[in-house]
Amino acid sequence: MQSGQTRKRVPAKARRSGGGSASDGGEGPEPRWWEWLEERPVGALGAGVVAAGWVALALLTLTGIWPLEVTFFLAVGLLTFVLGCLSLFAAAVHVPRRAQPPQVLQLPGWLKGFEEYFRWLTPVAFLVGLIFAHYYWH
Repeated sequence: MQSGQTRKRVPAKARRSGGGSASDGGEGPEPRWWEWLEERPVGALGAGVVAAGWVALALLTLTGIWPLEVTFFLAVGLLTFVLGCLSLFAAAVHVPRRAQPPQVLQLPGWLKGFEEYFRWLTPVAFLVGLIFAHYYWH
């Protein structure tokens, strides 16, 4: 964004794919508290929780209270927990709208021949990663 420009805030009703009044084909108006909840800056809150948690963990490591291995494990666990909570919040906000799921992403044409390999390659790569991580852990 260029300096001097201001960001225009788009109301939640304008960016919705569902909802609205019964006259425009929606299920009916949503409760006002639901719209309020939908407009909360939960992403910024999640980033703040992760940053504050990491600062606290860094202080616990630097003061010698917890070893580095413990704090690294807890830092990754905190990030995973916050991202999971954000995903649940996003799913819960979309439930009353009964919004249609987005279209499934398709592979580019030049990768169509590898589509069957991708189905088993991802779990195999995950297991190989676990084996290497376990090896380097000990």
